[in-house]
Amino acid sequence: MGVDVPELDDRGYVDILTDARKRIAVHAEEWTDHNAHDPGITLLETLVWVAEAARYRLDRVTERHVLKYLWLLGVRPDPPVPASVELRVRSTDGGPLPDTLDGVEIPSGERLLADDGSDEPLVFETTTPVTLIVADLGAVQTDHSGRTANNLAANRSDGVHFLAFGPTAERGSSLALGFTSDPFAVAPRLDLSISLDETDLPPVSTHEVGEVVFEPSVELDWEYHAETDDGASWLPLDVVRDGTARFYESGRVTLARPAGWSPADWAPTGVSDQRFVAIRCRVSIPGYEIPPRIDRVAVNIVEARHDATRRETVLHQPDGTVETTALPHQTYVLPDPPVLDATIDLVAERGDTERRERWTEVGDFDASAPDDRHYVLDRARGEVRFGTNVRGAVPPVGCQVVAGISHHGGGAAGNVPRTTAWAFDADGSGTAEVETGETGAGENDDTPWRGRALLGPLGPATGGRDAESVAAAVDRLQADIEMPSRAVTADDYRYLAEHTPGVRVARAATHVLAGAGPDGADVTRVTVMPHSTLPKSVEPVPSVGLLAAVDRHLRRHRLLTDRVEVAAPKYVGVGVTVEARIVPGYSIEGRTRAIVAALDAFLDPLTGFEGQGWPFGRPVYKSELYGVVKEVSGVDWVIGISVRAAGHAGVDGEGNVLVDESALVRPLAHDVSVRFRSETTGVNPR
Repeated sequence: MGVDVPELDDRGYVDILTDARKRIAVHAEEWTDHNAHDPGITLLETLVWVAEAARYRLDRVTERHVLKYLWLLGVRPDPPVPASVELRVRSTDGGPLPDTLDGVEIPSGERLLADDGSDEPLVFETTTPVTLIVADLGAVQTDHSGRTANNLAANRSDGVHFLAFGPTAERGSSLALGFTSDPFAVAPRLDLSISLDETDLPPVSTHEVGEVVFEPSVELDWEYHAETDDGASWLPLDVVRDGTARFYESGRVTLARPAGWSPADWAPTGVSDQRFVAIRCRVSIPGYEIPPRIDRVAVNIVEARHDATRRETVLHQPDGTVETTALPHQTYVLPDPPVLDATIDLVAERGDTERRERWTEVGDFDASAPDDRHYVLDRARGEVRFGTNVRGAVPPVGCQVVAGISHHGGGAAGNVPRTTAWAFDADGSGTAEVETGETGAGENDDTPWRGRALLGPLGPATGGRDAESVAAAVDRLQADIEMPSRAVTADDYRYLAEHTPGVRVARAATHVLAGAGPDGADVTRVTVMPHSTLPKSVEPVPSVGLLAAVDRHLRRHRLLTDRVEVAAPKYVGVGVTVEARIVPGYSIEGRTRAIVAALDAFLDPLTGFEGQGWPFGRPVYKSELYGVVKEVSGVDWVIGISVRAAGHAGVDGEGNVLVDESALVRPLAHDVSVRFRSETTGVNPR
């Protein structure tokens, strides 16, 4: 609920002047001439004009007032966010990379130009180094539960994904990658870009900005197929960096070339005439709630973001003045806003010497002393503001304001389409023309990757956002106020559990265990069910890492004296035996499958009951099962139903399944018997 801001005065100039004239007789009886020609009236009119102007200014709530109000409440508008993109480095002739590029490293900070048809190409920069290899992926094989799948075609096709470790990702399941030649022939490391398919999954939960509490408990081992004294076997590989968090998100995996590297030929299952140099990733400790679905595994992938680095940029005031003055509130402008970041120095030249002072960025000058060398950076406008010698120091006179290093970019403008032409910036200035043909660099450029490589986008650049407006920040504040940040009630615990950062919690329930603590105190038990894509026959149980993440999140936000424990749900398997009759025109097999599907959907712990999942602790009533079967199209009537339960449950005398308060139900195999009415004998069902 907001605060009503009163209107200070709704009277205008005429109203104020009329009221002032009426007061003349009260305070000065000798003043009898109240006409406009009287000098006193002229002075009074002037004062009324000043009063009206002051009232107007006092009655205004400007953007600066709202911004200060947000700061007092700990909210600042979000700065611009740069777009990011993945690009494949290819040969200029469209074929494999030439041998001269094998092992070449493209460093981070390499400038790229994106020509999307606008006036000027946008400048992107690589975010992490990548080592090029001439070896290509010739086999992608998944081994799980004694079965093998060749996924090379899916890996090369857009919009087609495959399961990295099979549908359940059990211990020992593996993903093997076969390379057409030695990936470590000259390269000291191997960079694998792994993109996961998450199109139909809910977003990863968030709560507070910057809060990350999830550490996967799944363990993966990377290995390579090697020659040993005992023949070919799989030996361990060292992981330099895993940006996928063990296949929980898209990212890059960097593997180091092992000492004594001696790969052995490897043939995919069922293939006898092809040999590859192979590495594999094997599940050593399982626990995925959502078995990883890979959209693409690729090499020679460059990651870049909409960010152009400038060095030693001299700033100027809006009127063009370069040197500092003695005035307060001096403002200097950076070129090419928005600005992602900047370091500001004041440089004074005294003869042949240069004196350089580094100043410090602050959010505002509220806590700045008169001598503090502080500045405020407005990233959206690209402006640097200095203090007043009361709040923050005024810069010394005669200096130049220099951005030692500044990063420019960000905003929605960086979300360029996939059809954009990409190229390396040949001269590093960001002004070179982009070639739309085979190469993005001048032919005289002797840098190997610039002169012999072509960049092809794997998709559009995404993620760029403009700076948040003050109005949007106010809306976000109002939404944040309604979001629980301290667990007081049972519903607060449920909300916080379901919004644990970094994980996907489908549902949670809270129960108070009276006197269950070691000191006889009550314990709040939070039961967590993860979002899961495991087969219906597998109970969706949270991993150790997910439970630990929820526990850390709740302990951070609980009351000091609360006792909290986080647990996985118990499951009650429910199987139904049904005898039903159907109307003419339906097949027995089709109606049997339809009844089984309806029962499975009704008893599903994630999406069952009324579409939100089976409620924790709710019994399964036999009468409701009658209704579910009766609603199946083609069912005439239900002759009989019986229920069996497996797990933490009991069945009462009326055939209802009783469920513990922290338990859920899930469907077991059903026994469905369907037949026609006697009068339909001889009808040919379809």
